[in-house]
Order: sequence, then structure tokens, then C-alpha cells
Amino acid sequence: RFQNTQETSSDEELMTNYSLGDMAAFDELYHRNKAALYRYFLRQTRQAALAEEFAHEVWLRVINARQSYLPKAKFTTYLFQIAHNCLVDHFRKLSTSHEIDCGEPFIEAVASNSADDPEAAAGNTQIQRALLRLIQELPAEQREVFLLKEEANLSIEEIASVISENPETVKSRMRYAVKKLKEGLQEYMSR
Repeated sequence: RFQNTQETSSDEELMTNYSLGDMAAFDELYHRNKAALYRYFLRQTRQAALAEEFAHEVWLRVINARQSYLPKAKFTTYLFQIAHNCLVDHFRKLSTSHEIDCGEPFIEAVASNSADDPEAAAGNTQIQRALLRLIQELPAEQREVFLLKEEANLSIEEIASVISENPETVKSRMRYAVKKLKEGLQEYMSR
């Protein structure tokens, strides 16, 4: 008999249940994690179609590996390890780095509390665009640790596991990323 697959189950329990054949468990797992995974890819690649393709590939890998899944770490660590590997494979194939234009779909909606104040909404949109531009300008290693923290809500240790680095390196990259983002936002706000 399968464990309860409702919202009270952990992701690890859901994946274990899915590995035993519980399709509802997979549906809940997918529902919980699809948006963060997509945003991670979107912010790494800056292309909606590529982000969708990568997210699809990651979920296929999860499905194909369900029989061998062992809950050694948080499911999100497992999921974003696959996502990281997918990106590494892609960029190895490209073998050159190139800039990709940031389009409007990349910019998130303004918080609902500013909907009644068009001036505040416009200001928030501009700040969001500036922040997203600053995130894109971060070196790839800093951008990745920042996005794994912000999008996947992974701890420093979990990020270190995902990218196969030591926690001190991750902390350093995170410090530099946050410092650059703060400085960039301060510069933007002082204009």
C-alpha cells in the first residue's frame, strides 16, 4: 500500500512512492518542483524554449531513474544535480560561451500589492529588470550558486554537492554574487 501522497508527504516520500508505481505521487512531485526547475533553466540559458527543453529532459531522467532512486539527500538536491549535469552537457557541446538576449517572458510579474498603484508597479518592474540583468551579468559560477539558492532553495552544502565543489568555494561564490548584485542595485537606484 502506498503512503499518503497528499501535500503532507515529503518530496523524498513522493519519489519513493513513485518508484513503487504510485503515479499520483509523481504528479504531486512534478507540480511542486516544475516552476523552480523551469526558472532555474530560464535564468541560466535566457531562452524559454531551451529552458522548457532542459526541464523536460530532467523530468525524463527522473522517470527513467525511478527504479534506482535512493533518498540519500533532499529530492531537490537530486533534481538540481540532474539539472546541473544537463547544463554542463549542453555547454560542453557548445564549447563556446555566447550571450543570449533577455526577452520579456523572462521578467516576472510585479507583486500583486502594487497593482493598485501604477507608479509603484512601474518602479518595481524597472527594479526587477535591473536585478535580472545584474543576475545575467554575473560570472557563470556565481550565477549558478545564486540561482540554486534562490530558485531551488538549496543549502550551501546541498549546492556544493550539486556542483561538486567544496562548501567554502560555494560560500565564496555566493558572497561575490550577492556583493555584485547589491552594488549593481545601489548604482541603479542612485541614477
